[in-house]
Amino acid sequence: MARNNIPRLTPEQIEKMTAHQLADLLANVVLVLRRMPDVPLVEMEPVRNYESSQITKHGRQEREAANETAQASDTENLPDWVN
Repeated sequence: MARNNIPRLTPEQIEKMTAHQLADLLANVVLVLRRMPDVPLVEMEPVRNYESSQITKHGRQEREAANETAQASDTENLPDWVN
């Protein structure tokens, strides 16, 4: 267990993951990082000083905009062999 009793993946557990499982994990990490304010890390205050609604609202807005863009171009950019 990591500090604050939050479970943590060991290197051995990560090595046993499939490529798709690791991709899903990394995508979730990206989503969490996108919810953080877009400022240099040295300027950030601890998260406990931000209201979670501020963080999630900003992240949600960015995700929705990115999803709209991605959905519009998902099938356009795929190579023929994928279809």
